[in-house]
Amino acid sequence: MKAFLLPPNAKCSGNLLWSICEILNYKDEKILSLEKIRGKGYWASAFPEGDGVVFTSDTNKNSDEILFDFQECFEWLKIEISSLKYAKKQLALIDSDHYIPCTITVPLKQIRIEESCFIANNYKYLASEANDTIEVRRLADFDSEQIEFKLEIKYGDLLQLNLVSLEHDNYVINQCLDYADRGIDIIRFKYSSFEKPEFTPNPAGQVEHGFYEVQISPNIVVPIKTKTYTGISRPLSVSNNWLGPEISPNAFDLNDYKLSELFVGNNKSELGNLVIGSFRNCRQAFYALGEESKFLSLIFSIDGLSSPDKLQGWKHRTYIASLACQENLLKFGEILENYDHLYTDVRNTLVHEGKSFYELEENSLQCCESLWSIYKNIIYLILNKNFTKTNDLRKYAKTLLANQIYIDEYKRIIQNVDSKKITKAGNPKEIKYPVW
Repeated sequence: MKAFLLPPNAKCSGNLLWSICEILNYKDEKILSLEKIRGKGYWASAFPEGDGVVFTSDTNKNSDEILFDFQECFEWLKIEISSLKYAKKQLALIDSDHYIPCTITVPLKQIRIEESCFIANNYKYLASEANDTIEVRRLADFDSEQIEFKLEIKYGDLLQLNLVSLEHDNYVINQCLDYADRGIDIIRFKYSSFEKPEFTPNPAGQVEHGFYEVQISPNIVVPIKTKTYTGISRPLSVSNNWLGPEISPNAFDLNDYKLSELFVGNNKSELGNLVIGSFRNCRQAFYALGEESKFLSLIFSIDGLSSPDKLQGWKHRTYIASLACQENLLKFGEILENYDHLYTDVRNTLVHEGKSFYELEENSLQCCESLWSIYKNIIYLILNKNFTKTNDLRKYAKTLLANQIYIDEYKRIIQNVDSKKITKAGNPKEIKYPVW
């Protein structure tokens, strides 16, 4: 087992540092060795966090002599003289895969939480302390709304914070922000609208002048203190120029809890992973500045969530409409006709003809809102039916689309849409209907 000796100097005591994981196998040896080193005239005490020993000496021994004494008393260790920075790097490598349970607190801007509220033990949405109507214990003193949640972080990554590089610090900050934004995704799902972008909160953790902040509080005794980390972890960012959404007390329901279980990783499944990935694309769509980027991100999100596999044309459109219609025949017809227009006339024109929205006779925000509504309805289907596999969606769609009333409805829509296209093209063509 490796250990690193930091000799004492005029300003500070010496340290012997080791892995908090490996030392668990040497509890008895540690006690005996401490007695031995004290017998040589050293004052020595184990760190309560378990990562080593602090010591002083009344003798005038040099570093090599101190090293010899410790090697003699801690014969079960491979000790080398080191600097603090080098020792931390080496210990981070040794304990790189050891996870530490932490509580993460992230400030929120452009959002108002009227009263602190929770989703089980997954996410806490904390109102500004000055305005909160209930007393809630806070780990951080951010002067804004906050989100708080549990997250396991690699010990090696925590050890190297404020030590290795800005890139490493940003990596850990962004890891915390990703899980924070998943919690804010639940708020975006309930409140955000493409037609009313002022109801979209700022990205989690984004504060003034492009900086991001997170507070990391270890939940077990380790040699890492609660600390707020700040950095420009994302070089480009978008801020809401309005006030954002206003979250009312008791805002969350059972579906929000189910979503939070997916987002924090408590309920892993094939569809759960697709929800996380597709939701991330929707989130990015809200902050994209280009109208085309917003729209295409939502198209990609719907396909990513519903997994239409290799379905094309009307078979693809009927599949999506069946998942989004909430078993409402009238709604099925409206979604089918609208989604075909959005995909065939808008999406294909943007992608294959290189056009922009200003060249189309379309309202980009209304188009995005229609796609967002379709996406949300598919999410509701997954949550309400407790689906866990993509095959669950496919079986559901096939069952619905094999019903004669749905067959009659999609044939009516297809006949109406395709006949107009044939008339416009002036080229007779047989209308083909999908078979489910």
